Amino acid sequence: MYRPELVDLVYMAGLFDGEGYISIRYQSQHKRYDTYSLMVGVNMVDEEPVKLFSEAFGGTVNLRESKNKNWRPQYRWRIDSGSAYRFLKIISPYLRLKQKKAELALLFQENKKTYNYRPQDEKDKESLLFTEMRVLNRRGNYAIST
Repeated sequence: MYRPELVDLVYMAGLFDGEGYISIRYQSQHKRYDTYSLMVGVNMVDEEPVKLFSEAFGGTVNLRESKNKNWRPQYRWRIDSGSAYRFLKIISPYLRLKQKKAELALLFQENKKTYNYRPQDEKDKESLLFTEMRVLNRRGNYAIST
């Protein structure tokens, strides 16, 4: 893993603004075991920029074939939880389009605690942040943060 220089971080922030995603994933096995987790990634048809993210921040890179024969395969880089938090902490000062999503994701991960049994207020807070992220991730939310 290499430590990216400022110019690399600004470049990656631009790529991430355009081709990346930030989400809070919800998984329900039983009502008692509902879980939320932070996930970030980049999907692109060019392999080199995607590998740059992996080399700088870890995570996995996979090749996704498309079911549509007219579409080219995409390389997908993805990290989650603590690694996603560290990535967003480093890259967020340079983001424009995804600034609000990054702030919400950082807040989510900072408030996430590990419990064998999570108190109801923690579940409610995670649920609220999950809902806010879903609203921000709707198509057409392109407000630039200043």
